[in-house]
Amino acid sequence: MFNQLNLKKNFSFALSFFIGALVFILLLRKAGLEKVLKALAMLSIWKGLIIFLFFLLGIVILTWRWKIILEYQGHKISFKKLFIAKIVGFSINHLTPILYTGGEFARAYVLKKEAKISYSEGLASVAIDKVLDVICGSLFFILGLFFILIQFEIPGYLLNPLLLIVIISLIFWVYFYIKLRDGKNLFSSIINFFGLNKINFIKKNKEKIVKLEDEIIKFFKYKKKVFLTTFSLSVLSMIIFLFHFKLILFFLNYNIPIKEIILAKIIFLIAYIIPIPVALGVLEATGAGIFIVLGLGIDVGITFALIIRALNLLLSGIGLFFLSRFGIKLTEVFFNNKNSSSDLNGKK
Repeated sequence: MFNQLNLKKNFSFALSFFIGALVFILLLRKAGLEKVLKALAMLSIWKGLIIFLFFLLGIVILTWRWKIILEYQGHKISFKKLFIAKIVGFSINHLTPILYTGGEFARAYVLKKEAKISYSEGLASVAIDKVLDVICGSLFFILGLFFILIQFEIPGYLLNPLLLIVIISLIFWVYFYIKLRDGKNLFSSIINFFGLNKINFIKKNKEKIVKLEDEIIKFFKYKKKVFLTTFSLSVLSMIIFLFHFKLILFFLNYNIPIKEIILAKIIFLIAYIIPIPVALGVLEATGAGIFIVLGLGIDVGITFALIIRALNLLLSGIGLFFLSRFGIKLTEVFFNNKNSSSDLNGKK
């Protein structure tokens, strides 16, 4: 059964990678390899370094946020160790088919191995960190869409669906926040509502999920000052990543207004949800589509996407280097939860 499941996962991974690679090649041919290389040649080593450092600044802010969460839990950990754990998590998130998932377990495991924090406490800190991402990211998505509706002339056939998305997203965001603020078990409610409680994995880990949820609720309900600080850092990181987009385009000799940067950022955020390893083909298709809409051309879109990809791969490479340096295997990260029941009962 396990081998069968593994085979299905490997096939799914290979198929999605193949589709992404095919899209990537077709788009590159459409844009013209010569044009793309010419645009990339405009970036000197110094410009590339500045772009990468600006990208790292956003990661530093998010690491600082995570450090505050761990301090709230009573853990004093060096910024260096947390920064490395954050990069390790980023690398796994970027390389797995569905981004922003697998790396969270890796972060908790690195904390356990390097900082001697129990897996459950590490995972709780990561879960709180992730919820902050969801709150800030979804709020940016809602406000960004609303801003787009005001600033751009939207065709009639798109206006109503976009308005509906904004209203539904806003209702969900308010509901999500109120549930957390009032100490209600939101995730358990969602699991029960969609019948996910029948899944064997969720059945076996029901107590762990509830305990994790309690930690999240405790943070948002009783630690208002810490929440406001961490939320402010989330907003700051989002602003940095927006200006990071603007900086790349500026170095490509395109000084476009902030409203178009916001539109591009929203579309790229959506693109990362598509389950293709390293978002191969997806980033390029997104870049091509959005920059055609903005009147900059397919070659600029693909060049922009390739720069984003290069930054992600560079940081992923650094993360994998640290992962191997720690002697951590990916199987240890993902199957550690089988041996972590004692952690969740409060044992170290």
